[in-house]
Amino acid sequence: MTERSESDRLSKKYTILCIDADPAVHSRLQEELQSIARVFDVICVTTIEQARSIVAKIKEDQRQLCMAISENNMEGLSGIDFLVELNQDEFTRDSRKILFTENAQIQDVVNAVNEARLDFFLAKPWLREELLKAVTDQATTFLLSHETDLLPYCLELDRRRIITAHVSQQLDRYRSRLLDFATESDAMVKDRLIQKLDDYFAKHPDKDVYRKYSANHALTREGEVSNYLWFVAKGEVIHKKKAHHGGQKVVMREGTGAMVGMMSFVSGGASYISSYTAGAAEMIKIESNMLSGIISSDRDFLPLFTNVLMRNFNQRLKQSIATELKLAETLDHLDSTQAKLVESEKMAMLGQLVAGIAHELNNPVSAIMRGADYLTSTISRLISLETSHRYLLPLAPKVLERSLQFPPLATAEIRRRAKRLSQRVSSPNLARKIVQLQLDSEDSLSQILIDSEDRLEQGVVFLSQFQEAGMFLRNIRVCSERIAGLVKSLKNYSRQDSSDATRVDLHEGLEDTLVIFSNQLKDFRVVRNYGRIPPVECFPAQLNQVWTNLIANAIDATDGQGTLTLKTELINDASVPEPSVRVSIEDDGPGIPRAIKDKIFEIYFTTKREGQFGLGIGLAICQQIINRHHGNLVVESDPGKFSRFIVTIPVNSRPSIRPLSSD
Repeated sequence: MTERSESDRLSKKYTILCIDADPAVHSRLQEELQSIARVFDVICVTTIEQARSIVAKIKEDQRQLCMAISENNMEGLSGIDFLVELNQDEFTRDSRKILFTENAQIQDVVNAVNEARLDFFLAKPWLREELLKAVTDQATTFLLSHETDLLPYCLELDRRRIITAHVSQQLDRYRSRLLDFATESDAMVKDRLIQKLDDYFAKHPDKDVYRKYSANHALTREGEVSNYLWFVAKGEVIHKKKAHHGGQKVVMREGTGAMVGMMSFVSGGASYISSYTAGAAEMIKIESNMLSGIISSDRDFLPLFTNVLMRNFNQRLKQSIATELKLAETLDHLDSTQAKLVESEKMAMLGQLVAGIAHELNNPVSAIMRGADYLTSTISRLISLETSHRYLLPLAPKVLERSLQFPPLATAEIRRRAKRLSQRVSSPNLARKIVQLQLDSEDSLSQILIDSEDRLEQGVVFLSQFQEAGMFLRNIRVCSERIAGLVKSLKNYSRQDSSDATRVDLHEGLEDTLVIFSNQLKDFRVVRNYGRIPPVECFPAQLNQVWTNLIANAIDATDGQGTLTLKTELINDASVPEPSVRVSIEDDGPGIPRAIKDKIFEIYFTTKREGQFGLGIGLAICQQIINRHHGNLVVESDPGKFSRFIVTIPVNSRPSIRPLSSD
């Protein structure tokens, strides 16, 4: 084995150089490294000089020394010194270094590690498995940092590490290639993609993929799976979406380089839109196995394809966002418009309520003013009164207090007690006045009975003034309580909801609403069939709006007189998904004709007659409010007999807080 013959054997990119003076070691190394020799030049030499010559030849041929395996006990320069020499040379500094020797000194190995950057030590005699593992591991380590195409070495070296590194390299390369097009326009990148496809199919003329179509040719259909991916080589395509009215609406147009049917093609799901050619167009029609072949044949195709795919997604996302913003603006405008309409309806309802409340307040206020006028003129006169009946003054507070605390006696009671008094008072009229003052007891009679009935009558008239004052004071108190109750109901009715739902007794809201309508309900018989119900989590002010609309509709439907029935009950059966409270408001009016029953919840639909204000949004708003409380509002009606609106609201379901809209 001469130096020249060994140099002539260099044929591969990487070399494994073995240095040992014993030819028998050479034979064993070459035999045990046969598998490695498939992808590496495995060169064995007997001297350090030959080794230097091989290294020089490798450098000259622009190859690389992957590994040096050296015996330490060599003539002249030791194996460790040679490995140090390799470590000091920039060309071979990264080469892996293995020292194998017999009876090695620990200090020698330590020196080799420190000075030569020794990678592995193998003691002689070695085992075949030890040698193969050491060479495989070190060669793999070297290639991972020096080779970009690792797969050819996969079978002979550490397969797991090679494949892992290969995948990592490909991903890194894919990422870098994906960003190579960042500075190019959409049109340029799409032209590149079409050119790649043209180049591929020019080499594969057997694949019939080019198609020419006239206008309105269907490429994909909404709701159907697309088995093909279409590339627009020339012309334009339009994408359409089914509209609610049954037709199709154009949502997008795309030109050269666009991909059609990609989502259905990639996912296997139904197409979201239908796509058609806008005019005469040239298309490239690709099946899934074709796309796999293109990707496999050209490593630059996948980054380019992905870049175009992402640009298409980005373009559609931008359009979607723009459409969403425009839709949001439209909805905001509609919400604003409806809010104004709702306010108009509220103001109209408020006008009716204010008129009724004013009437309700007027009666007690008038009574209070009359009482105040009377007391102003009477009390001062009673206090300063000069009278011959001063002996009756001790009875005055008693008469005043009784008339203040208790209502007047019934007529039958007065008649009965006056008859009994007739034995002592001859005048029936005077006897009735004494009974009305409730002075017909023995104690009281002993203080007022005197010789002359004329003087007695004058004394009764004197005490009657105290009774009248007490009655006026009692009326003032009753009227004040009536006004306070009305104000409390108004306050409860008109309170603003907080941002969080609260638990309330629905009976309170119903009663407050009835108080507000008390004037309009004066000719009604109001029937309350209230059951035992738990507090409901809700927005009370919103529900008050519902009760107001339903009761107002009942009043209008019956021309202001009839029977209004309110019923509440707890429902906890199979008819509801969770425990719920059901509120029904029924009137005995003419009912709702079957022809319009299904329309009454539609916005702007109204059955109000002339003189009755209504925009046709009251019931629509009621239904929105109840839906927001996760409940439902339904109507039952028998024309000519009754109409019944039934509200069902879950007890524990937290309502939505988004504002009312015309949805």
